Amino acid sequence: MEQKIHVTIRDIARQAQVSPATVTRVLSDNGYPVRQEVRRKVLETARTLQYTPAAKRDRREITHRQDIGLLIPNISNPFYQQASLGAQVECQKNGSLVILCNTFRSKEREREYLHALFDKNIRGVVLSASSMEPDNLTASLSEYTMKGMHIVMLDQLTTEESICTNINFDNASGAALAVQHFLGKGHKKIAFCSTPLTRWSRKNLYQGFTDTLLQNRIELPGDYLLIDGEETELAESGYEFQSGLKMADEFVHRGLDATALLVVNDMMAIGVVKGLQNHKIRVPEDVSVIGFDNIPFSEMFTPALTTIHCPAFEIGRLAAQLLIDQMTSGEQHPLSIKLQPKLIRRDSVRDLTRL
Repeated sequence: MEQKIHVTIRDIARQAQVSPATVTRVLSDNGYPVRQEVRRKVLETARTLQYTPAAKRDRREITHRQDIGLLIPNISNPFYQQASLGAQVECQKNGSLVILCNTFRSKEREREYLHALFDKNIRGVVLSASSMEPDNLTASLSEYTMKGMHIVMLDQLTTEESICTNINFDNASGAALAVQHFLGKGHKKIAFCSTPLTRWSRKNLYQGFTDTLLQNRIELPGDYLLIDGEETELAESGYEFQSGLKMADEFVHRGLDATALLVVNDMMAIGVVKGLQNHKIRVPEDVSVIGFDNIPFSEMFTPALTTIHCPAFEIGRLAAQLLIDQMTSGEQHPLSIKLQPKLIRRDSVRDLTRL
Protein backbone atom coordinates (compact mmCIF):
# COMPACT_ATOMS: atom_id res chain seq x y z
CA MET A 1 0.00 0.00 0.00
CA GLU A 2 1.36 3.40 -0.91
CA GLN A 3 2.08 5.48 2.18
CA LYS A 4 0.20 8.74 2.35
CA ILE A 5 2.49 11.75 2.31
CA HIS A 6 1.43 14.63 4.50
CA VAL A 7 1.94 18.18 3.28
CA THR A 8 3.73 20.27 5.92
CA ILE A 9 3.94 23.96 6.75
CA ARG A 10 7.42 24.02 5.26
CA ASP A 11 6.11 22.62 1.96
CA ILE A 12 3.56 25.45 1.75
CA ALA A 13 6.21 28.04 2.64
CA ARG A 14 8.52 26.78 -0.09
CA GLN A 15 5.77 26.82 -2.72
CA ALA A 16 4.40 30.24 -1.68
CA GLN A 17 7.89 31.71 -1.25
CA VAL A 18 7.26 32.95 2.28
CA SER A 19 8.66 31.99 5.67
CA PRO A 20 7.25 28.99 7.58
CA ALA A 21 6.42 31.40 10.41
CA THR A 22 4.18 33.39 8.05
CA VAL A 23 2.41 30.21 6.96
CA THR A 24 1.80 29.27 10.59
CA ARG A 25 0.31 32.70 11.36
CA VAL A 26 -2.03 32.55 8.37
CA LEU A 27 -3.22 28.99 8.93
CA SER A 28 -3.71 29.43 12.67
CA ASP A 29 -5.81 32.56 11.99
CA ASN A 30 -4.66 34.04 15.31
CA GLY A 31 -5.16 37.69 14.41
CA TYR A 32 -1.45 38.34 13.84
CA PRO A 33 -1.13 41.03 11.13
CA VAL A 34 -0.29 39.58 7.70
CA ARG A 35 -0.71 41.48 4.44
CA GLN A 36 -3.87 40.45 2.56
CA GLU A 37 -2.02 39.52 -0.63
CA VAL A 38 0.36 37.29 1.34
CA ARG A 39 -2.53 35.72 3.27
CA ARG A 40 -4.37 34.99 0.01
CA LYS A 41 -1.28 33.43 -1.56
CA VAL A 42 -0.67 31.17 1.44
CA LEU A 43 -4.29 29.98 1.57
CA GLU A 44 -4.38 29.30 -2.19
CA THR A 45 -1.13 27.33 -1.96
CA ALA A 46 -2.46 25.31 0.98
CA ARG A 47 -5.59 24.43 -1.01
CA THR A 48 -3.57 23.52 -4.09
CA LEU A 49 -1.29 21.21 -2.09
CA GLN A 50 -4.35 19.80 -0.26
CA TYR A 51 -2.89 20.63 3.14
CA THR A 52 -4.81 19.14 6.06
CA PRO A 53 -4.08 20.30 9.62
CA ALA A 54 -3.09 17.53 12.01
CA ALA A 55 -6.27 18.08 14.00
CA LYS A 56 -8.44 17.13 11.01
CA ARG A 57 -6.53 14.10 9.78
CA ASP A 58 -8.00 10.63 9.93
CA ARG A 59 -8.19 9.60 13.57
CA ARG A 60 -6.94 6.18 12.52
CA GLU A 61 -3.56 7.77 11.85
CA ILE A 62 -3.22 9.06 15.43
CA THR A 63 -0.82 7.01 17.54
CA HIS A 64 0.79 7.41 20.92
CA ARG A 65 3.54 9.36 19.12
CA GLN A 66 1.27 12.40 19.08
CA ASP A 67 0.85 12.64 22.81
CA ILE A 68 3.18 15.40 23.97
CA GLY A 69 5.10 16.35 27.08
CA LEU A 70 4.87 19.90 28.44
CA LEU A 71 7.76 20.91 30.70
CA ILE A 72 7.25 24.17 32.60
CA PRO A 73 8.87 25.76 35.69
CA ASN A 74 5.65 25.69 37.74
CA ILE A 75 1.94 25.65 37.00
CA SER A 76 1.43 28.13 39.88
CA ASN A 77 2.44 30.97 37.51
CA PRO A 78 -0.70 32.08 35.59
CA PHE A 79 1.41 32.64 32.46
CA TYR A 80 2.21 28.94 32.33
CA GLN A 81 -1.37 28.07 33.23
CA GLN A 82 -2.52 29.93 30.11
CA ALA A 83 0.20 28.43 27.91
CA SER A 84 -0.68 24.94 29.19
CA LEU A 85 -4.36 25.54 28.47
CA GLY A 86 -3.57 26.65 24.92
CA ALA A 87 -1.52 23.50 24.31
CA GLN A 88 -4.24 21.26 25.76
CA VAL A 89 -6.98 22.88 23.64
CA GLU A 90 -4.94 22.28 20.47
CA CYS A 91 -4.09 18.70 21.45
CA GLN A 92 -7.69 17.92 22.33
CA LYS A 93 -8.74 18.83 18.78
CA ASN A 94 -6.18 16.29 17.57
CA GLY A 95 -7.15 13.56 20.03
CA SER A 96 -3.76 13.82 21.73
CA LEU A 97 -2.92 13.96 25.41
CA VAL A 98 -0.68 16.48 27.21
CA ILE A 99 1.59 15.13 29.94
CA LEU A 100 2.25 18.09 32.24
CA CYS A 101 5.61 18.13 34.03
CA ASN A 102 6.47 20.74 36.68
CA THR A 103 10.26 21.11 36.76
CA PHE A 104 10.33 23.57 39.68
CA ARG A 105 13.15 25.43 37.88
CA SER A 106 15.50 22.46 38.26
CA LYS A 107 17.91 21.56 35.43
CA GLU A 108 18.25 18.07 36.88
CA ARG A 109 14.49 17.54 36.91
CA GLU A 110 14.26 18.73 33.29
CA ARG A 111 16.79 16.08 32.28
CA GLU A 112 14.94 13.44 34.28
CA TYR A 113 11.62 14.30 32.64
CA LEU A 114 13.11 14.30 29.12
CA HIS A 115 14.64 10.89 29.77
CA ALA A 116 11.40 9.52 31.25
CA LEU A 117 9.25 10.87 28.40
CA PHE A 118 11.58 9.41 25.78
CA ASP A 119 11.52 6.03 27.55
CA LYS A 120 7.70 6.15 27.45
CA ASN A 121 7.88 6.70 23.68
CA ILE A 122 6.72 10.32 23.84
CA ARG A 123 8.28 11.92 20.76
CA GLY A 124 7.11 15.51 21.15
CA VAL A 125 7.95 17.99 23.90
CA VAL A 126 7.19 21.65 24.54
CA LEU A 127 9.89 22.95 26.86
CA SER A 128 10.23 26.15 28.84
CA ALA A 129 13.74 25.50 30.10
CA SER A 130 15.41 26.64 33.30
CA SER A 131 18.38 28.98 33.29
CA MET A 132 20.60 26.46 31.53
CA GLU A 133 23.50 27.95 29.57
CA PRO A 134 22.89 27.89 25.79
CA ASP A 135 25.80 25.50 25.09
CA ASN A 136 24.60 23.02 27.72
CA LEU A 137 21.02 23.38 26.58
CA THR A 138 21.98 22.69 22.97
CA ALA A 139 23.95 19.60 23.97
CA SER A 140 21.12 18.33 26.16
CA LEU A 141 18.44 18.77 23.49
CA SER A 142 20.61 17.45 20.66
CA GLU A 143 20.82 14.12 22.45
CA TYR A 144 17.06 13.70 21.99
CA THR A 145 16.48 15.40 18.63
CA MET A 146 19.11 13.11 17.09
CA LYS A 147 17.02 10.17 18.33
CA GLY A 148 13.87 11.52 16.68
CA MET A 149 12.26 13.56 19.45
CA HIS A 150 10.61 16.80 18.29
CA ILE A 151 11.05 19.78 20.62
CA VAL A 152 9.55 23.27 20.67
CA MET A 153 11.29 25.74 22.97
CA LEU A 154 9.49 28.62 24.68
CA ASP A 155 11.35 31.80 25.69
CA GLN A 156 14.82 30.32 25.38
CA LEU A 157 17.46 30.07 22.69
CA THR A 158 19.95 27.37 21.79
CA THR A 159 23.35 28.05 20.24
CA GLU A 160 22.17 26.33 17.05
CA GLU A 161 18.72 27.38 15.85
CA SER A 162 18.53 24.25 13.69
CA ILE A 163 18.24 22.05 16.79
CA CYS A 164 14.54 22.74 17.39
CA THR A 165 11.73 25.23 16.89
CA ASN A 166 11.87 28.36 19.05
CA ILE A 167 8.85 30.51 19.93
CA ASN A 168 9.97 33.70 21.58
CA PHE A 169 8.54 37.04 22.61
CA ASP A 170 10.25 40.31 21.68
CA ASN A 171 10.97 41.26 25.29
CA ALA A 172 13.37 44.05 24.30
CA SER A 173 10.66 45.84 22.33
CA GLY A 174 8.22 45.25 25.18
CA ALA A 175 10.62 46.89 27.63
CA ALA A 176 11.03 49.80 25.22
CA LEU A 177 7.24 50.28 25.13
CA ALA A 178 7.12 50.31 28.94
CA VAL A 179 9.94 52.81 29.32
CA GLN A 180 8.46 55.08 26.64
CA HIS A 181 5.12 54.98 28.45
CA PHE A 182 6.82 55.98 31.71
CA LEU A 183 8.65 58.81 29.96
CA GLY A 184 5.44 60.00 28.32
CA LYS A 185 3.87 60.25 31.78
CA GLY A 186 6.76 62.38 33.06
CA HIS A 187 8.81 59.70 34.87
CA LYS A 188 12.59 59.96 34.61
CA LYS A 189 13.62 58.02 37.71
CA ILE A 190 12.88 54.49 36.57
CA ALA A 191 14.07 51.38 38.41
CA PHE A 192 14.18 47.79 37.17
CA CYS A 193 13.04 44.76 39.16
CA SER A 194 13.72 41.16 38.18
CA THR A 195 14.37 37.62 39.21
CA PRO A 196 17.97 36.49 38.40
CA LEU A 197 19.10 37.57 34.92
CA THR A 198 19.90 34.00 33.92
CA ARG A 199 17.22 33.25 31.33
CA TRP A 200 17.63 34.59 27.80
CA SER A 201 14.19 36.24 27.92
CA ARG A 202 15.06 38.25 31.06
CA LYS A 203 18.39 39.35 29.62
CA ASN A 204 16.61 40.44 26.45
CA LEU A 205 14.08 42.44 28.48
CA TYR A 206 16.81 44.09 30.55
CA GLN A 207 18.74 44.98 27.39
CA GLY A 208 15.67 46.69 25.94
CA PHE A 209 15.21 48.59 29.20
CA THR A 210 18.78 49.93 29.37
CA ASP A 211 18.97 50.66 25.63
CA THR A 212 15.79 52.75 25.75
CA LEU A 213 17.00 54.71 28.77
CA LEU A 214 20.31 55.36 26.99
CA GLN A 215 18.56 56.50 23.81
CA ASN A 216 16.60 59.01 25.88
CA ARG A 217 19.65 60.10 27.89
CA ILE A 218 18.15 58.89 31.15
CA GLU A 219 20.56 57.86 33.90
CA LEU A 220 20.30 54.46 35.57
CA PRO A 221 21.92 54.52 39.03
CA GLY A 222 23.30 51.16 40.11
CA ASP A 223 20.99 50.93 43.11
CA TYR A 224 17.97 51.23 40.78
CA LEU A 225 18.58 47.61 39.75
CA LEU A 226 16.60 45.35 42.07
CA ILE A 227 17.68 41.83 41.10
CA ASP A 228 16.75 38.88 43.28
CA GLY A 229 19.84 36.74 43.76
CA GLU A 230 17.98 33.50 44.42
CA GLU A 231 15.61 31.44 42.31
CA THR A 232 14.11 28.62 44.35
CA GLU A 233 10.62 27.50 43.41
CA LEU A 234 8.07 27.40 46.21
CA ALA A 235 5.45 24.80 45.37
CA GLU A 236 2.89 26.13 47.81
CA SER A 237 3.04 29.88 47.17
CA GLY A 238 4.83 30.68 43.92
CA TYR A 239 8.35 32.04 43.60
CA GLU A 240 7.63 35.20 41.59
CA PHE A 241 5.13 36.68 44.06
CA GLN A 242 7.43 36.06 47.02
CA SER A 243 10.34 37.52 45.08
CA GLY A 244 8.28 40.66 44.43
CA LEU A 245 7.58 41.08 48.15
CA LYS A 246 11.29 40.69 48.83
CA MET A 247 12.31 43.27 46.23
CA ALA A 248 9.75 45.76 47.58
CA ASP A 249 11.43 45.44 50.97
CA GLU A 250 14.77 46.06 49.25
CA PHE A 251 13.36 49.14 47.49
CA VAL A 252 12.44 50.59 50.90
CA HIS A 253 15.68 49.45 52.54
CA ARG A 254 17.75 51.29 49.92
CA GLY A 255 15.64 54.43 50.30
CA LEU A 256 15.19 54.73 46.53
CA ASP A 257 13.63 57.88 45.11
CA ALA A 258 12.51 56.20 41.87
CA THR A 259 8.99 57.14 40.83
CA ALA A 260 8.56 54.15 38.49
CA LEU A 261 9.35 50.43 38.44
CA LEU A 262 9.48 48.10 35.45
CA VAL A 263 9.03 44.52 36.70
CA VAL A 264 10.01 41.42 34.75
CA ASN A 265 6.62 39.68 34.99
CA ASP A 266 3.12 40.28 36.35
CA MET A 267 3.28 37.88 39.28
CA MET A 268 6.43 39.56 40.54
CA ALA A 269 4.87 42.98 39.87
CA ILE A 270 1.83 42.05 41.98
CA GLY A 271 4.21 41.01 44.76
CA VAL A 272 6.04 44.33 44.43
CA VAL A 273 2.80 46.33 44.66
CA LYS A 274 1.66 44.34 47.69
CA GLY A 275 5.06 44.75 49.33
CA LEU A 276 5.09 48.50 48.75
CA GLN A 277 1.59 48.74 50.19
CA ASN A 278 2.83 46.91 53.28
CA HIS A 279 5.27 49.81 53.71
CA LYS A 280 2.49 52.39 53.23
CA ILE A 281 3.79 53.26 49.76
CA ARG A 282 0.89 53.80 47.38
CA VAL A 283 0.70 52.60 43.79
CA PRO A 284 0.45 54.61 41.59
CA GLU A 285 0.31 57.75 43.79
CA ASP A 286 3.86 57.30 45.14
CA VAL A 287 5.41 54.73 42.78
CA SER A 288 4.18 53.64 39.35
CA VAL A 289 4.55 49.99 38.24
CA ILE A 290 4.45 48.19 34.89
CA GLY A 291 4.52 44.40 34.65
CA PHE A 292 4.97 41.88 31.84
CA ASP A 293 2.73 39.08 30.48
CA ASN A 294 -0.83 40.45 30.97
CA ILE A 295 -2.00 37.46 32.99
CA PRO A 296 -5.78 37.45 33.68
CA PHE A 297 -5.32 38.41 37.34
CA SER A 298 -3.45 41.60 36.41
CA GLU A 299 -6.77 43.17 35.40
CA MET A 300 -8.59 41.95 38.55
CA PHE A 301 -5.91 43.22 40.93
CA THR A 302 -6.16 46.64 42.64
CA PRO A 303 -4.82 48.79 41.16
CA ALA A 304 -5.37 47.12 37.79
CA LEU A 305 -1.86 46.54 36.47
CA THR A 306 -0.50 48.32 33.43
CA THR A 307 1.46 45.63 31.62
CA ILE A 308 3.00 44.35 28.39
CA HIS A 309 0.77 41.79 26.70
CA CYS A 310 2.37 38.43 25.92
CA PRO A 311 -0.21 36.02 24.42
CA ALA A 312 0.46 32.99 26.63
CA PHE A 313 -2.58 30.99 25.48
CA GLU A 314 -1.72 31.57 21.83
CA ILE A 315 1.93 30.64 22.44
CA GLY A 316 0.91 27.32 23.99
CA ARG A 317 -1.58 26.60 21.23
CA LEU A 318 0.90 27.49 18.51
CA ALA A 319 3.63 25.36 20.11
CA ALA A 320 1.35 22.31 20.19
CA GLN A 321 0.19 22.93 16.61
CA LEU A 322 3.74 23.10 15.27
CA LEU A 323 4.81 20.09 17.32
CA ILE A 324 1.94 17.88 16.14
CA ASP A 325 2.52 18.96 12.52
CA GLN A 326 6.18 17.94 12.75
CA MET A 327 5.41 14.67 14.50
CA THR A 328 2.80 13.75 11.90
CA SER A 329 5.13 14.45 8.99
CA GLY A 330 7.96 12.57 10.73
CA GLU A 331 10.39 15.33 9.77
CA GLN A 332 12.24 17.98 11.75
CA HIS A 333 11.20 21.49 10.64
CA PRO A 334 12.91 23.94 13.04
CA LEU A 335 11.38 27.40 12.96
CA SER A 336 12.12 30.62 14.80
CA ILE A 337 9.02 32.67 15.62
CA LYS A 338 9.10 35.98 17.47
CA LEU A 339 5.84 37.50 18.74
CA GLN A 340 5.47 41.25 19.14
CA PRO A 341 4.47 43.15 22.31
CA LYS A 342 1.52 45.39 23.07
CA LEU A 343 1.16 47.87 25.93
CA ILE A 344 -1.98 47.40 28.04
CA ARG A 345 -2.80 50.67 29.84
CA ARG A 346 -4.56 50.34 33.18
CA ASP A 347 -4.31 52.03 36.58
CA SER A 348 -0.81 51.46 37.98
CA VAL A 349 0.98 54.39 36.29
CA ARG A 350 0.58 57.97 37.50
CA ASP A 351 0.64 60.85 35.04
CA LEU A 352 3.22 63.29 36.45
CA THR A 353 2.74 65.70 33.55
CA ARG A 354 -0.56 66.85 35.09
CA LEU A 355 0.95 67.95 38.38
